Amino acid sequence: MMRDSSRGSKGGEQVSERSLEQSLQWVLERRQHILCYARVILKDQQLAEDIFQEICVLVVQKWQEFDDAEAVLRWSLVAARNKAIDEVRRRERQARVFSEEVLEYLADQLVHEADGQAGRVEAYQALNSCVMQLTPRARKFLYLRYAQGQKPAQIAAALGAKVQTVYKTVARTLDTLRVCLDSERRAVR
Repeated sequence: MMRDSSRGSKGGEQVSERSLEQSLQWVLERRQHILCYARVILKDQQLAEDIFQEICVLVVQKWQEFDDAEAVLRWSLVAARNKAIDEVRRRERQARVFSEEVLEYLADQLVHEADGQAGRVEAYQALNSCVMQLTPRARKFLYLRYAQGQKPAQIAAALGAKVQTVYKTVARTLDTLRVCLDSERRAVR
């Protein structure tokens, strides 16, 4: 069960720290699944990364509405597909979009591959340890991007940075967290 009893009313309430950590851990564990899925549609790594970051924000915001990890993954993949297709249409690219059947098959395969990757206490502790190893600046970028749901342009304006710097910092920070989590997992085994 993924529902968090610490949640309050639905009005513009801040995401709880526990919920933020759980949802970020979940998203980071499935980063490659979501990125690859968006990249198949978009054929563009940067656009796929943008879609992934948007999905991260949405997962954090909607985390408490889901009952289990498979539902979150399925929803994330559908949201990624819809956002990617919208982006293709918006940019009027000649990207090849696969049929609904192929996309459904790919989503099913990713769900099956992700089975068994449900977070455990050790994973939660590993994430906490990894987040605490980040610089205060990197944690601030993550907080603004995923807990507050701010777009890179908003973060750049708020912190007096370039938008590209925000993209790179967030992407590098997520990579750092992924590497740290992988290292923590190997240490546990």
